[in-house]
Amino acid sequence: MQNKRLFSVLNSLVLAATLYLVPPAFAADSKAQPLIGIAMDYEEDKNDPKQIKTYEVYKTYVDAVSQAGGIPVLLPPVDDDKLKQVFDRLDGVVLVGGADYPSSYYNQPKHESADEMHPIRADFDLRLAKMALQDKFKPVLGICAGCQILNIAGGGSLIQDIPSHVKEGKTLHRRPAGYSKTVPFKHTVKIDKESRLGSIYGVEQLSVPTSHHQCVDKVANNFTVVAHAEDGMVEAIESNDQSRFLFGVQWHPERDFESNQKLWKTFINKCSTYKISQSQP
Repeated sequence: MQNKRLFSVLNSLVLAATLYLVPPAFAADSKAQPLIGIAMDYEEDKNDPKQIKTYEVYKTYVDAVSQAGGIPVLLPPVDDDKLKQVFDRLDGVVLVGGADYPSSYYNQPKHESADEMHPIRADFDLRLAKMALQDKFKPVLGICAGCQILNIAGGGSLIQDIPSHVKEGKTLHRRPAGYSKTVPFKHTVKIDKESRLGSIYGVEQLSVPTSHHQCVDKVANNFTVVAHAEDGMVEAIESNDQSRFLFGVQWHPERDFESNQKLWKTFINKCSTYKISQSQP
């Protein structure tokens, strides 16, 4: 009971601090850095007798946003009313990587290889992604699982296990020995040079940090596939709305900022433009 009270208090304090520190969009200072919401993971340590619950996010996401010129605002799972209040004050949103989303979100049975994330986070991410899609103007960047939830929220589906789907494929989408925090595992992606993502990177081929076993299958109606791995698997999607920065990349641009700085800086620039537009009477 005490842990539950502590969790509830911490939840309220995180949100209250966010709301206090973030000014209303209509009062924005056009010279101020844009406020970028970063979705957080939710964890329960079931092996801990106290069953401690935590909100988490990798430092690399925060660093990438900061280095590109934005101000990171961490978003813990909250209800729709509180989420909307924070969302309206943000100038951009980053949906981060993580475990697998429930296959029930796209009406498929669960694959035996699936490692589904905690339902509290999955539910929050889906609500946040739907809110982002409905906004029509706010810049959004989905990374790895963040790319997948944007596609799901738009009505698309996923390949639940790439290795069993592409049995003859030679592309390794994640490190066989598991994720490493210090050494990025990479493979090559091919980007459509005619796409807006292609115009951002300015190259047709790129070596990217990768760690996933699922990816986009059926593409949501409001997106177009703009990058593939060498085995044909989808690696990036972009909004069909040419005026909007709304991208999902399957790789991890935050783990190699130098090679992906054009993506990050374009995202933050778009967020700054959005911020200025919201400050106009």
